[in-house]
Amino acid sequence: MKLLIDSSSQFRFVSLFTNNTLIESIVEQGDNDHSKYLLPQIDRLLRNHQITPCDLEAIYVGQGPGSYTGVRIAVTIAKTFATECSIPLFSFDSLALYATAFQGMIAVSIPMKKHTVLGAVYDVQDTVDVVHPPHYYPLEEWNQKCGMARAIEPFDVRVDVAKLPVHFVEDVIAFGPNYAREWETS
Repeated sequence: MKLLIDSSSQFRFVSLFTNNTLIESIVEQGDNDHSKYLLPQIDRLLRNHQITPCDLEAIYVGQGPGSYTGVRIAVTIAKTFATECSIPLFSFDSLALYATAFQGMIAVSIPMKKHTVLGAVYDVQDTVDVVHPPHYYPLEEWNQKCGMARAIEPFDVRVDVAKLPVHFVEDVIAFGPNYAREWETS
């Protein structure tokens, strides 16, 4: 089995899958409390299937962009499991995770402060292809960037693991989160 972890938004998303088939997901909404609840949530999921972190074949972690603490917590847990159990680690674009359940042009956004959004546009067919990479956008510019794409926010969290583009992490120790920074607006 493989473990997927993402806590880049207000949601803590953990799931187990094998051969790109989702076995179980636990999605919980947080309130700046990922550091307190993400590890117990992972533990609950693993216990549901009577496995330990070292029984996993691989770990997939959302690298961001997203909230500083949320991304940092997920990446730290994933790196710890990968290092301690000698498990392969893979990363993915956190916003792409939310697009996988859909087809066509999908605009994923997370509302931020000061009338901005963290958003990206994807073309989702058999895989998720980036049209506009994750970036901070002023709300008006984001609305123009979306164009005819179906706009979603990560509130109905579903995933199709087979569509999610992942990258093997060769140097687990040097691997780090992709934090969203508001001063990087377009």
